[in-house]
Amino acid sequence: MPCVEARLYSTVCPKCEAKMVELQNKRAGCMKCCLKTNQE
Repeated sequence: MPCVEARLYSTVCPKCEAKMVELQNKRAGCMKCCLKTNQE
C-alpha cells in the first residue's frame, strides 16, 4: 500500500496547523492565528 500524505499543504496553516479557509484573490487565511497567505 502506498504512503499517503495526511497533511494537505494548501489547506493546513504552516504556523499553527489549523485548517485554512479560502479568501478572495487566490489567498487563504487561518481563523485560529490570523495568518494570511497566497495559494500560488
